[in-house]
Amino acid sequence: MNKTLNDAIELILSQPTAPFRESWVKMAISKFCSDHKIPIFEDVYGNYWAGCKSMADVKKTELVFVAHMDHPGIVVEKFEKRGKKLFAHGTWLGGGPADIRGFKVQVFSDVDASTVFNGVVRKHSNNGARGPHKVEIEILANEIAFFAGVNFKKGINLAREFCTPKGFEALGPWGACLWYKDALQGVALIKGNWVSKACDDLIGACAALVALKNTKRKNVAILLSRAEESGFHGTMHVLEKKYLNPKKTSIVSIETSSRLPGAMPGFGPVVRLGDRASVFSAGFVHWLESVASTLAKKNKNFTFQRKLMDGGTCEATAFNIYGFNVCGISTPLENYHNQFLPANNKAKTKKPKSAYPEI
Repeated sequence: MNKTLNDAIELILSQPTAPFRESWVKMAISKFCSDHKIPIFEDVYGNYWAGCKSMADVKKTELVFVAHMDHPGIVVEKFEKRGKKLFAHGTWLGGGPADIRGFKVQVFSDVDASTVFNGVVRKHSNNGARGPHKVEIEILANEIAFFAGVNFKKGINLAREFCTPKGFEALGPWGACLWYKDALQGVALIKGNWVSKACDDLIGACAALVALKNTKRKNVAILLSRAEESGFHGTMHVLEKKYLNPKKTSIVSIETSSRLPGAMPGFGPVVRLGDRASVFSAGFVHWLESVASTLAKKNKNFTFQRKLMDGGTCEATAFNIYGFNVCGISTPLENYHNQFLPANNKAKTKKPKSAYPEI
């Protein structure tokens, strides 16, 4: 794989994230853009626009790639001390596995990139097919996770200092996300596969950023949106404020989706004909497929797939409803939204409702 793409994946997928709690990912994206001299700015809602210096540049765009910076996770709403134990209470946003009790998580400050603690889910209610709802996390006070090379003296129990009502206000907002032993740094390359706590949709953001770095075309940008998993909040802000003109700008959604027959990991990106909610613009999809076919003829190592990916709904549908010309590119995943989905349909597990890393 391209070294720049590998570097982007290791940098961005290693960051904790959750809906409305994307600051760590945003810092990693800012670093990538700075290193590669890509202009970037933040709109008033907190979306990032790569390839643009201002809203005036956004309005000039003719082609916008869309990816989102969050992944299903927990918005922490308060801390509690019970006896000698510390707890975080929060709400799970976005679809997810049915049972995450006993599962390791990272509890992180969304404003301080050195404040993150190990925790374990002790109990949660369920929200039907959407997975967990109200979640209680025990913060493991004697275990402190560190990022960005930050080290502290041994014996300092930062959790007892920070995970308090005062710390909640001073270092908030707070979030929490699932963490896996297979990818202790958030992401790992294992037997040729990227394994991560969140491929959706950080892998789409990486692909779009590397493509933008390599293109010489003008009036092309990337919308890196917030809180997609809980209702397309970042994208809806863009649409409601009319930042883009549907008569001038076309939209390409770069997303992930659950693997399906005809759209399998390892066989190339998917030209996405539509999602669960809508079918995309026929002419634009045909053009995208023609470009993919031309690339495949020129390069025997390039393969692609074509599929209606109806496992979920993506931001292309929101733009579609608002009258934009839309198409999509999708990466099929194993264990989409951290729900068990074996590479081999005959594979079994003792805990099919538990959480698994995306692949």
